[in-house]
Amino acid sequence: MRNVCHVSVLLNHTDGRATILIAMYNEEKMNKALRTFDWPAVVTLLPEQTLESLRKLLSDVSRSGCLIRMYPLCAEQDELRTKMIEDIKSLCAQFGGPKATRYFEFLLRQVEIVELALAEIDSTFDQDDYAALTAEQQAWSVLLWAAREMLDVHRQMQTGLDNHRKDESVIIDPLTLRVDKEHGYGLGAGRVHQLSQTVANTLRMLCHRNPCDSSGKFTLPPKVETNESNLSAASRIFRLGDVWQDVVDESKYHRFWGGYFDVQEPDEEQKNILPSLENVIVSVKTESERKDEVQIAEYIAFNRMQRKQFIVFQEISRSNAKDRVKNPRVEAVALAPNELVSELEMATLYILDKVMFFNPIKNTTTFGGLTIVEWLRGYCVLERCYASNIPELSDGITQIDVGEFESTLQRAGLASSKAKKFLDRVTFQAGRRDLYDAPLLRTTDGQLFFLSALYRGADIALIISSQIGSQKLNVDSKGKAFEKEALKMFVDAGLVAKSFKFSIGSTQYDCDVALLWDRHLFIFECKNYGLPTDDPADRFFFWNRQVEAMQQVERIAKDLTEHPEIIRQHFGDGITWDKIHAVVLNASFLSFVQSRNGTFFYDASALGRFLKEGTLNEIHSLPVEGKREEVSVVVKRLWKGSRPTPLDLLRELGHPSQVTMEKDKYYIARMILPLSSTSAVVFQEAASKPPDFQPLLTSEEMKRLRQKVSKHHALHTSKAAVSRRRRK
Repeated sequence: MRNVCHVSVLLNHTDGRATILIAMYNEEKMNKALRTFDWPAVVTLLPEQTLESLRKLLSDVSRSGCLIRMYPLCAEQDELRTKMIEDIKSLCAQFGGPKATRYFEFLLRQVEIVELALAEIDSTFDQDDYAALTAEQQAWSVLLWAAREMLDVHRQMQTGLDNHRKDESVIIDPLTLRVDKEHGYGLGAGRVHQLSQTVANTLRMLCHRNPCDSSGKFTLPPKVETNESNLSAASRIFRLGDVWQDVVDESKYHRFWGGYFDVQEPDEEQKNILPSLENVIVSVKTESERKDEVQIAEYIAFNRMQRKQFIVFQEISRSNAKDRVKNPRVEAVALAPNELVSELEMATLYILDKVMFFNPIKNTTTFGGLTIVEWLRGYCVLERCYASNIPELSDGITQIDVGEFESTLQRAGLASSKAKKFLDRVTFQAGRRDLYDAPLLRTTDGQLFFLSALYRGADIALIISSQIGSQKLNVDSKGKAFEKEALKMFVDAGLVAKSFKFSIGSTQYDCDVALLWDRHLFIFECKNYGLPTDDPADRFFFWNRQVEAMQQVERIAKDLTEHPEIIRQHFGDGITWDKIHAVVLNASFLSFVQSRNGTFFYDASALGRFLKEGTLNEIHSLPVEGKREEVSVVVKRLWKGSRPTPLDLLRELGHPSQVTMEKDKYYIARMILPLSSTSAVVFQEAASKPPDFQPLLTSEEMKRLRQKVSKHHALHTSKAAVSRRRRK
């Protein structure tokens, strides 16, 4: 089982024909033909039947997962599938020989194991009382249970914010708001996200048992009343929904990143956990295939983004943004920034502009039919008008009148055609990972429902980024905006940096930013890619783009090393440098370890913090004279001296403090998830440790900080009194 060949070894040489093949090969049409088992169409789409085309075909067969029967096929489809398998075997034997044949046999074995795991889940589902419920009761009990859980989490998070302990310093951090319940412990923000994924996973599982319509939209059965017994059954079946998605995702991870499933007998440890186990399906991946450091870097980036948005929202709440807020339910509201539907819209606009570099106000390009500001307005209308004031006794699921919703969107600044486009785009459908960017659900009787419990405090900036990314849309202008902002950061810090184009032979290159600093030459390749979803394919293509950026900046650094006259054209004839450093600079909060070739991966937020403040801080809410004061506390200095140096920057590039301070909060977990009473799936993944809620400041440090703040407060009060006397 371990000595299988990978599709990449089918070709041990390449020539110009392989390049031509890729240019001619229509992957989208091919995947459609494979999923419908249309072998004549597959043959037609192959530019030519050669080893090169076989390699591409097998890659698509593997990555598409077309041979995995997620649900029982009709007799005609099953026959077409069987015939296509035989035709591929014949093609492998003809053009790929024994290696290709063995690889395809390996793929078929993986398909069998995945189907075995899904069949075990189906068996467990069928044995539960939940299976006896009608399709309507199954679907609506799932939604209602999830919505109630979300509302309960929001209530607990609000309690955590409201009930600061009177005599202690509290770190203002949205990621440390705990949820303590009889059915599980966790962090509030993570729990809501988990529930969003879980309800989507369970709905997808139900969709495969009761397939959705041919349009691809996920259509719910008509709404019915559910009782506590139904909800209790739903809480049990949620576990199966998550396990079902874990099996599907792990299989997809293998097909893109590497690894495979193997059926084994349970070991002693596994038997102790699940005594009735008879077999386990083990996900086998090498350390390099697991890419643990990559996944941890993603987690840290998402957490930093959430913290940044929390801080921005706090600052916006103290501004005069509320003076521009109007209610689109009853009056016309111009698009942001001139008028707003909520303070959340202003905070999100700031994030999209200053953090994500989407340039939303000036960028009039449409993505999926709407500009970025229109996407922002649509989502903020949903949050403001349908989620912000959920009644106390609400179940967290709101029925929406389509006509009234479209009218509200039009009063909010969207043309009628764009209001309809937005409505279509945010309706849940096949392929969605969760309900954040598509929170509306249609029923077969034409009703529309909104999971409003999910949108209390929703992260709309990431939702917009996900919505654009899910449609395979590239925001070219945001890359240019980011390059300009990166250059400006260095210039504002008093450093010498340039952006320029240059040519080597007939090839032209863009040097996004070159920084000459004390005989160190830094070359920055600026990339503004949104962070990926947790879909294995999305993550795979995201990290491929990171590798492409690394290769690009290494080429530029090499060419500039070989042609120093290009640098002197822009920096002056007399300049010299000892070493050149290649850096991929991400607009997202993504920094991670240095590559084996020496290329650094850093992010704009970390760079801005390094150049401007030179410290990492935490905001503490501190009790002072009966009131709470927010105080910024330095937890790490980024400069050795009073000013930054290139050596300080190199130290941070090699080991970004924002990452090193967080990475110890993660570990590699070995997961064992029951599929049935006798079988389980086992895999490894990066997971977060339970948070440490001990205060960072000792009692003595807290006492000194309180005294310092009290003195500052008294001094400020005294100066204000003197000023008042002078005015009198």
